Amino acid sequence: MRALVFGVLAMSACSSGGSLVYVANEKSGDIMVIDASGKDTIAGFIPVGKRPHSLSLTADGRLLFVTTTGSPLPAPGEDVAKGTRDAAADGVVVVDTETRKVLRTLPVGRDPQGVAVSADGKRLLVASFDAGEVVAMDLVSLAVVRLRIGPRPRSIALRPDGAIAYVASQGKLGVIDVRSLSELAAMAAVGLAPAVVVFSADGKLAFVGERDGRRVAILDAVQHAVVGSVELGQTYLVGMALSADGKTLLVTTGAGGSVIMIDVGTRHVTKVIEDVGGYTAGIGITADGKKVYVANIAANDVAVLAGDTGKLIRRVPAGKWPMAVLVGAR
Repeated sequence: MRALVFGVLAMSACSSGGSLVYVANEKSGDIMVIDASGKDTIAGFIPVGKRPHSLSLTADGRLLFVTTTGSPLPAPGEDVAKGTRDAAADGVVVVDTETRKVLRTLPVGRDPQGVAVSADGKRLLVASFDAGEVVAMDLVSLAVVRLRIGPRPRSIALRPDGAIAYVASQGKLGVIDVRSLSELAAMAAVGLAPAVVVFSADGKLAFVGERDGRRVAILDAVQHAVVGSVELGQTYLVGMALSADGKTLLVTTGAGGSVIMIDVGTRHVTKVIEDVGGYTAGIGITADGKKVYVANIAANDVAVLAGDTGKLIRRVPAGKWPMAVLVGAR
């Protein structure tokens, strides 16, 4: 199985144009695949195990990495839930996106949540929520190194050059040197509950969504310093996505049921799209910027919005409890 995983990693990119949208359904334990061309038809469902939570694709789109966790599902807006944890369900599931088959499950520690794969497809970084660790795995040798990062790391993002990772955890944003797997800085200036991180394509800026501060902090991603912010005026922040041209940042608001559009250049909110769903969670944008996909937990569907106006195009029925959304090339 190890050779099979590496064999897929070694293949060159192959795209026939258009986009596929991957949606993690936490309660039904599968990944829904939407063909983003035409009328957004459902291309299939991939069973992956308990609570698929976060998604990451290799640069060529051939492998999809999915964190699964045996921790009980918390209520919307909560970090933890009462109940018995199924430790055997914890892992990162590797999916061949061409065959839509599971290749293997990688053991990475307790309650894996955030996940990011390097641009060359050789290294995987995982935020282990219960263990308070960042787990780095060499995808060729499967060797693992662990770094203690602090309480409840929930998401992780790699700077486009692959040299730096930002980890959102309770009370801080951790800045990780990926090569040495060491923490360079711990930034408390981004609030008590940073939730999600998105880097600009050139790696110069990072956008950090703060749940408690009701804002998006803007960081110089080279100097690792806060250089601005955008106030949201919302009670919660769940997901973020940056357009391919880097001009528009979209934010979902959970129980607010809306999507906020931010002009990156002016650092101002330009529009609030209301009534997108009962609880808006994961969000993704196609490379051409024409469509936006928003997971709605309460309605068990995905709202498809026009990228320029935010107008609702259609709703796609999903599995149960759709959370993460990732848009990739075909």
